[in-house]
Amino acid sequence: MSLAIAAAERAKAVVIHKNGDAFDPGRKFVVNERVVKDLDTFLNYVSTDLGTTPFGPVRKLHTPKEGHRVKTLEDLEAGGVYVAAGKERFKPANYGEYFRVRAQLQHSKTQDLKPIVRRKIQVSAKWRKVDQDICIIHIFRNGDSLTPPSKLLFKKAWLQNKCTWDVLLEMVQEKVSLDSGAIRKLYRLDGKPVRDVADIQHDSYYIAVGNEGLKRVEYGQAPKQTFYSSTKRNNELPPLEFRQKQKKEGYARKNKESPREETHRKQETHRSDTHRARREEPAARRTITYAPAKRKQTRAATETKKDPNADKTPPPQQLKLEWVYGYRGSQTRNNLFYTAGKEVVYFVARVGVVYDPNRHAQKVFFGHSDDIVSLAIHPEKQLVATGQVGKDPYIYVWDTRNLDTVSILKGGGHTHGISSLGFDRDGKHLVSVGMDNYNQVNVWEWQSGKLVASSRGHTQKVFEMRFNHYSEGNVQLVSCGVKHIKFWELQDNSLTSNSGVFGQDQEVTTILTVAPFKDGLTFSGTVSGHIMIWRGSNLERTVEGHGAAIISMYLGADGLATASRDGTIKLWDTDLNVISDIRELREGKEFGREDTALRSVCWQGKDVLAGTQDNQIFEFRVDGQTVTSTEALMRGHAEGEMWGLATHPKRSLFATASDDKTISKEERDKWGLDTHPRRSLFATASDDKTVRVWDTKDRKLKLTKELDQPMRSVAFNKDGSHVAVGFEDGSVMILDGTNLSEKQRLQAGKEVIHDLKYSPNGERLAVGSNDNRVDIYDVEDGYKKIGECKKSSSYITHLDWSTDSQYIVTNDGSGERLYYRGAGINAGDHVTKSDEIKSISLDTWTGVLGSEVNGIWPKYADKTDVNAADVSFQDKLIATGDDSGLVKLMRFPCTKKGAKFKKYGGHSAHVTNVRFTGDHKRLISIGGGDHAIFQWAVVGGDAGKDDDDDDIQGCETGDAFESEDEDASDSEASDEEDCDSDIEREGEMLYTRPMYRDDVTEMKRTKKRKTKTVDRKAPPADSLELVFVHGYRSHDCRNNLFLTSRGEIVYHVAAVAILYDKTNHEQRFYLKHTDDIISMVKHPQNDIFATGQVGKDPSIHVWDGRDLSTLISLQGQHQRGVTALDFSGDGELLASVGLDNDHTIVLWDWKNGAPLASTRGSKDLLFEIRFNPHNPDRLVTVGKKHINFWTRSGNTFKSKRGIFGKVGKMTTMLCAEFGRTEDDVFSGGANGDIYVWSGNKLLKEVEAHNGPLNTIKFIPQKGVVVTGGKDGSILQWNDNFERFLKKYNIDRFSETRDSRGVLLDDRPAVRAVLPAEGRILAGTRNGEVLEIDLSNGLFSILVQGHTGTHLENEVWGLDTHPKKHLCVTVSDDKTLRVWDLAADQSQLTRARKLRTGARTCAFSPDGDLIAVGMNDGGFVMFHCGNLEAASPQFRHRKEKISDLKFSPDGKYIAVGSHDNFVDVYNVYKMKRTGTCRGSSSYITHLDWDVSGRLLQTNSGAKERLFYEVPRCKRVNIPSSELERITWATWTSVLGPEVEGVWPWYSDVTDVNATCLSADKSLLATGDDNGFVKLFNYPATGKHAICKKYVGHSSHVANVRWTYDDTYLVSAGGMDTSIMVWQRKSSQPRDDGHYDSEDSDVDTDDEDSADAQGGVVVEERVAHEMEESYDPNTGKTTYIRTSTVETTIGQQDGQDSPQANGHGRLTAEQVQEFKEQFEMTDVDGDGLINLADVRRILVRVGYRPSPAEVKEMMRVVDTNGKVEVVTFEEFLDMMDTFYHK
Repeated sequence: MSLAIAAAERAKAVVIHKNGDAFDPGRKFVVNERVVKDLDTFLNYVSTDLGTTPFGPVRKLHTPKEGHRVKTLEDLEAGGVYVAAGKERFKPANYGEYFRVRAQLQHSKTQDLKPIVRRKIQVSAKWRKVDQDICIIHIFRNGDSLTPPSKLLFKKAWLQNKCTWDVLLEMVQEKVSLDSGAIRKLYRLDGKPVRDVADIQHDSYYIAVGNEGLKRVEYGQAPKQTFYSSTKRNNELPPLEFRQKQKKEGYARKNKESPREETHRKQETHRSDTHRARREEPAARRTITYAPAKRKQTRAATETKKDPNADKTPPPQQLKLEWVYGYRGSQTRNNLFYTAGKEVVYFVARVGVVYDPNRHAQKVFFGHSDDIVSLAIHPEKQLVATGQVGKDPYIYVWDTRNLDTVSILKGGGHTHGISSLGFDRDGKHLVSVGMDNYNQVNVWEWQSGKLVASSRGHTQKVFEMRFNHYSEGNVQLVSCGVKHIKFWELQDNSLTSNSGVFGQDQEVTTILTVAPFKDGLTFSGTVSGHIMIWRGSNLERTVEGHGAAIISMYLGADGLATASRDGTIKLWDTDLNVISDIRELREGKEFGREDTALRSVCWQGKDVLAGTQDNQIFEFRVDGQTVTSTEALMRGHAEGEMWGLATHPKRSLFATASDDKTISKEERDKWGLDTHPRRSLFATASDDKTVRVWDTKDRKLKLTKELDQPMRSVAFNKDGSHVAVGFEDGSVMILDGTNLSEKQRLQAGKEVIHDLKYSPNGERLAVGSNDNRVDIYDVEDGYKKIGECKKSSSYITHLDWSTDSQYIVTNDGSGERLYYRGAGINAGDHVTKSDEIKSISLDTWTGVLGSEVNGIWPKYADKTDVNAADVSFQDKLIATGDDSGLVKLMRFPCTKKGAKFKKYGGHSAHVTNVRFTGDHKRLISIGGGDHAIFQWAVVGGDAGKDDDDDDIQGCETGDAFESEDEDASDSEASDEEDCDSDIEREGEMLYTRPMYRDDVTEMKRTKKRKTKTVDRKAPPADSLELVFVHGYRSHDCRNNLFLTSRGEIVYHVAAVAILYDKTNHEQRFYLKHTDDIISMVKHPQNDIFATGQVGKDPSIHVWDGRDLSTLISLQGQHQRGVTALDFSGDGELLASVGLDNDHTIVLWDWKNGAPLASTRGSKDLLFEIRFNPHNPDRLVTVGKKHINFWTRSGNTFKSKRGIFGKVGKMTTMLCAEFGRTEDDVFSGGANGDIYVWSGNKLLKEVEAHNGPLNTIKFIPQKGVVVTGGKDGSILQWNDNFERFLKKYNIDRFSETRDSRGVLLDDRPAVRAVLPAEGRILAGTRNGEVLEIDLSNGLFSILVQGHTGTHLENEVWGLDTHPKKHLCVTVSDDKTLRVWDLAADQSQLTRARKLRTGARTCAFSPDGDLIAVGMNDGGFVMFHCGNLEAASPQFRHRKEKISDLKFSPDGKYIAVGSHDNFVDVYNVYKMKRTGTCRGSSSYITHLDWDVSGRLLQTNSGAKERLFYEVPRCKRVNIPSSELERITWATWTSVLGPEVEGVWPWYSDVTDVNATCLSADKSLLATGDDNGFVKLFNYPATGKHAICKKYVGHSSHVANVRWTYDDTYLVSAGGMDTSIMVWQRKSSQPRDDGHYDSEDSDVDTDDEDSADAQGGVVVEERVAHEMEESYDPNTGKTTYIRTSTVETTIGQQDGQDSPQANGHGRLTAEQVQEFKEQFEMTDVDGDGLINLADVRRILVRVGYRPSPAEVKEMMRVVDTNGKVEVVTFEEFLDMMDTFYHK
């Protein structure tokens, strides 16, 4: 029991009655002292709930017998009874006696019954009702196991459609508060993070977490407290979420209520409370024995034993698809064609089928994720295109010969589904019509995936659209639909249309199908059965065609074929003379029903294909007027739902029962299913009122019978002589098993029959119905009813017999599993004795409840999607069908929830039933709404080993078949090894920002509009130049070390890409990023790099490493950040992975800035993406429990998961590398092993590292593989991985003397390796870049920095030496580091570890001591020379130390803490002398005056206070006196001296640090936007002008000048970098890449009117650009024009649109563009390049291509520098394009 539950249970529960009311049942209240503080508060609750008494609100509580008054809350006793009264006196009465007596009487009548448990009825999808409207979640506070969870209620519609993640967190924040601050994350109880609103599930428990990590204490789900019941719920079955099955997202099926749903609704409406209650049967949940019926007479009953390995691995058996029965004719059209090889192609469910009538063989295409609803065949009749339904529907183009996917098309604006497809004459273009409200029309170049043109189709339904294969000139198309026909023309990338003109004599009618012809003619079929002939867009004439609507037309070389709803087909010549009239389907009962309607026709030579509305395919041979027919090529159930399935006990037949009234044992939507007990037969029963019997060996329909009612269940008796079917009206019909003739009819109940089964001995029949009971019939006595099982509180879902035919086990809709006697005079009696239950052995197991099948339910899901199950006792195998359309195989028994399984797709709707055949060699599955029957062969393991397997013939399925041989699980983490802390932390990282740097401009503009302009002084003359950066980002990055052709080492930290020259110990910097760089890759041939950053709309910069110029910036495809990048082998393409919820993968033509393809990557973080160097269309991604092999197809990708098989176990993959050939792939696992792949199949697993393997590199020239792991070792391997060749350990014993740094930890985790000539470069988790000499194995540190983990390990502590070019830093990473700042050194000289993290440090005045303020409230001093402790640990505070400083004479040290105090210590005596009190918030900054007797402080409340030392007395100093005080240091952010450092857009916390130079002339600041700024001192007045510098990505936590003002050092908080800036005197700059100088505010006047008022007359030259579009080339060009204008301005105070000298731009717009320009021009040279211009245009809402921007820059150029623009040139561009 968790602590939270225990706390909840310790609360007092009392019952309170109304005063004087003996018949009041009493109300139960729970008194929780956390909520109710005193008795008065509790009385208020009681008064609110019970209502006021006649004498006012409740003010007293009395004991019920003596009437003693309760005086305090402690006087209440748990379980006590009390009486509530107002001002009146206590009235004696027998409170509650009436109800106690009544309860005793009821108990005496039902002593043998267990108490009723009131609970929500849990149902499977088969009997599911509409979902409830409310979603309830429970939230624990992080680390608080004592407080019960808070409950939050949401409307599901709002949560699913309108709620965003940020809004949800805000709502949780209102209910739950954390000590650490705002709620940033939610976790499930299993420790998995929740990242999206879609992951929130009803009635689930979550943990609210702030910026801190998840605290893994024992959280419990506190029991729900109700007034009337505390009974525990039955945990056999997970809670169900009700939803309607037939409505899929984006595709509306029929809204009609099915018969089964109607009966459920009626039943639940009239059911009493007693029926809705669930009864608890503890004994029924105990382990029982079972036996495999009499399918195997030699098998004995065995007891269930909990095999410890049973649930840990998937079964060895697999399913191999043999056959698909069915065809989709309903709600589709023109989906039946002959291929070039005379095969027939069609679709059903979500599979495409290629059927060879001559060989009676199938090939099945898998790939779609939902119902296929459209199909088109390529003119060469080899390729086909299929479109599906869904929110983001796909189009697949695939080859009918080998089932290979040729192209995948997605996007283009289609939603809901693809209703029509068509190829053009040469097969290069494909047209698609969407199912959205406007029936969007798209034309694709399908091979490349490029969308050529798009247009709205029509506001009314569009049925069909086809290319005109006979048109000359421009491409022509025709579409038709409800009361319209349109004629389209495709010119370049534009679609234009003309509506058909019906004329005055012809009424506008609905046109269902079209067939464009030559000479401008078009044939169309109407809803009235006429053929309309169009010439151009005008109706020419009308011909009578059929007696009903013409649904389908096929125009081929032989003429025109039409198919009608009246069941007839007509063949016409091109002059519309009838060649043949095929009426067999209408007149021949043997072919179909009397009301057969046709949906598709295809005519080739003498053969005609016909597809019917009731899902059947026929082929006719036509010779003139003579029509001959073969048998039906394919049969299927018609519309409705199919649930009934039964397999023959011994033969390969099966029967299906359907609501379509035929007992074909397969036809409409199938509900009933059973296999024949002796032959390979099975039967299906469906809502189409048919029952059908099928032969699994011949793969044909054997028998069919149409009955008068829809059916939901079917069963064979033991010898197959009887077939029982259960009807919707509660009746049962017994049919003859040989011919399906009626033998007898029984009326079992009034509601639908869900399940029925014969006993193993064939003597009895059990019938389970929606009437909540099972009826038992004696077969030998003419089906006489002999008993009723009536203890179920809800409808019966499944039932099974025992092997001895004496017992029946049932499942019902409330989640109960009950036992009954099934024979003798006690037939129907409820069995409750545990000993008797233990003795029961089951003949079949088709139920979904019980401890033996707990594993079929997902471990953490609230939904219970499993509709059916069947057990093969012989193979110890269980198969299930669920709502996701999946068939799963698991070991039996599977007692642990979330057991491993193998899954198989193909069904598009919920799988309603599954059954093994009697010989255990096959499995039959049926789809509810897709009307499809799948026949699977069970192969592998011991499946069918005693039988002849010669008849097992699987159909060809291609590479998209979803029968992955991999093991899968809904809870893979449950069997995973302990998660590595680094990997877990990476997955939990948040890259969102409270404010992005791009937001600063808008904030600044808004603030300036509200603020009066003030006079500002000039910026400082001196400037800063970035000379060195200490740091390397590795905590969330891998493989981010590279070499240029010049030997520079390239890496990144913060927002800086660094090129390090080892020889000269110098660095160059790429500074164009605005936030953290988290991914980097090098071009395979050139010194070109791509870097990806964090951001709201994160950018990818491609830049030249030689001159640091930006080649292009890519944006608009990702969110939050770009976590992985890679160039293709030829360098033409770039792949990127985003940090959005789906981790989208995008393929770029980076030179043109165009995205070529995209797809969803994974819900979990992807660590790396790699191009196949041998094939640019293939990639591999690795991530958490993920390795996927991707192939580009059109404008998206298709993927294959890595198949581990028996070679290895699925684990998290961290890195990948390609080998010598296209199929060779190596990957590194979180377990430290190397995985060797061929294609997507694992060849072997090699033990390598002790801990995660983070990086792997292959050197093809040497055949060597280099790996690096968390164990701090680097291994060299040959490419067959037989053994490692060398091992290099990173420890202090292997470090060279010339190392430029200090190794703080032995064996730091290796995150990147880069093999080079004679050396290996390595990057470590501790922020070190190392170089390993391969000749001796020694290494040296090149650069290093503090360790970062994002939101943790921030660097705040910084100080510089008073006499040397040294600085000291401390961090949350628990290290103290001393850095040499000299230009020729720039390295870490010494370091030591600290007991805890630290946030501040300071040198003593002589530089001999370093004081460090700890996060635990203590501080300590160290000797600067050796970093040994120079003082004891002082700890007088509990909160972190935020600042400390030595007095100028070194005698005192002031220590400020988050406890709001400043403690002053005597350094010489090592004791505290006093405490400065008075701050109302935490201390932020301290400064001493030069005398060492006055101390100034800043606090978090923005207070500036002064204290006299050593008395620590607070003093008030007049402002006039303050001006005369000389401060030894200035680090304060408050005061008139620094008023100007606060920018326009800031709040009171934006400036973190200041530092005054030694010459008192310059003030440096660091702020939350990552800027280092330089001001003149004093910076008086608001909004002083500054120079600002970029490089840090996070808040700049601290800045310090060196003693001689040569250098300025800045510390980035979360980016952990230490940046060294050199002070430059006021002279021309020669390198804009280093000096990122920029003006924060403008110096020019914004008003252009005369200061004296009046009229301003100005003559100016206005430049404009005219846009010219060339339709032949598709390019836009621009022509520059100049005019001289005379402008008469307005009066003073009025803005003139012309006053700024740039046409239509107002002064406000010019100001806005100036701010955008200055923010982009980070180096301050007044020039921006192409990428910068494009970035600004994107910000203001215009997205031109790079080519367009280049042309614009050429037009406005005035100085001959076409590659860059000045601000004036930029305004000329914006003058024209901003107004577009």
